[in-house]
Amino acid sequence: MLALERGTRRFEARIPQAGHPDPNVSLVDARVRLVGSAIAAFNARGELLYPRVVVMDAADVQVVEPPPCPPFETRLVPLADIATFSPEPVGAHRLRTRGTVNYVFPGGFYLQAGPAGIRVETIDGTPVAVNDQVEVAGFVDRRGHAAGLHHARVRVVGRGTADEPLAIAPADVARLFNDARQGGTAATPGDYDGCLVTFAARLADVERTPSGGWFLLAADGVDADVMARMDQPTFAQLETIRPGSCVQVTGLLQIEAETPSAVWSELAITHFTVGLRSAADVRVLQAASWWTPGRLTALAATLATVVAGSLAWVALLRRQVEMQSRRDAAVEFQATLRERSRLAANLHDTILQTLAGVLLQLDLCRRSVSAPASDDAGDQLDVARRMLRHAAVDLRGSVWALRTQPQAGRSFPESLAAVVQHFAGPAGSRAAADRGRAVRAPEIRSGKPVARRPGGDPQCPSPRGGSACGRGRAFSFGRPQR
Repeated sequence: MLALERGTRRFEARIPQAGHPDPNVSLVDARVRLVGSAIAAFNARGELLYPRVVVMDAADVQVVEPPPCPPFETRLVPLADIATFSPEPVGAHRLRTRGTVNYVFPGGFYLQAGPAGIRVETIDGTPVAVNDQVEVAGFVDRRGHAAGLHHARVRVVGRGTADEPLAIAPADVARLFNDARQGGTAATPGDYDGCLVTFAARLADVERTPSGGWFLLAADGVDADVMARMDQPTFAQLETIRPGSCVQVTGLLQIEAETPSAVWSELAITHFTVGLRSAADVRVLQAASWWTPGRLTALAATLATVVAGSLAWVALLRRQVEMQSRRDAAVEFQATLRERSRLAANLHDTILQTLAGVLLQLDLCRRSVSAPASDDAGDQLDVARRMLRHAAVDLRGSVWALRTQPQAGRSFPESLAAVVQHFAGPAGSRAAADRGRAVRAPEIRSGKPVARRPGGDPQCPSPRGGSACGRGRAFSFGRPQR
């Protein structure tokens, strides 16, 4: 298979292998004439990709002009002038240049000299390493927006030391590129495409790929994406860097540019690619905060959940308190109704019946007074008087049952004196409470006076009953007796 070029077009020619045992030696960089069948290569849409010539006989390949010289004896062209305009162009023949290897990839490497760099694709497989001084002889490759060399032969001319990377930010590279495109001039001192550069950026994202990984970088002053590409071993050492960290990146700068239309003057940078050679090409200037957007989102979600749970718990607790308050109010209301019913029954059974008896006695007294021969009026008035006194005692007991005597701040003797004073009864009754001696007081059992003995003294139960005897009326301080 021969790779041919006519003008700026490239095509392939298939020739018999038997006629040319080593076609690279005899035909490379030679001007030839072919006789064969023209065919075309199509894609899946049926579109023409490139022409191809099939030569059936080795005699149909004629050398019109042999190679001008061996590969490394051609004219030496500075790296920055490989594809620039010149009154004496080198034509389609291969050319020779020199530089320092700054990046190696399978099938080729990048060559740099100052602020100029090119991509070199080799065919002889000569091993090279970074920082090697090499001499390259190859053909100009114009398939991208920047020229390179392909089908190149390489020889190492020296082992150099590591060159210092060029300190330039992607924003400055984009400005040089746009100024050169708009002004129709070459970028000065260069466009830095294919050069070893270093700049600071913020790590925006980390992505693993089958061949290694990518770092998405956020550089100031540039809208195009800036991505750092690395192989698997390098990515394994750098993947622990958290997004948001400020890093210093050193690597091979590659510019990807496209035209949004068919107008070549509208060529614009779409993204920058930085090829990392090792983990040492990335240095962390400032580590990212532990509070990443993901962690902040998780924290906010957790706080929102806690707040929502707390509000729900407060609402439930408030509802339970309200329900408990309603139940307590209902219980209190029922207790009040029961107490009122009890008091009404007590009043009906005691005071009302007593008053009814008094009215009856007064009616009898009035009738006795109306009858001159009757002497029962005085007895009936005495009975009525006793009944009214009994009613007053019952009424005082009912009021005492409704009241709570304020005993706070009083000593026991004072509190006992207040209770005894209450049980002293109406005017004329006497009660006393003395400290250090027994106190005799009127006896009350279940709120009613104890019947007196015929001699005027109340019946005094035994001391085991818990009662005491007094000069006026007797009160019981023990268990009520039925």
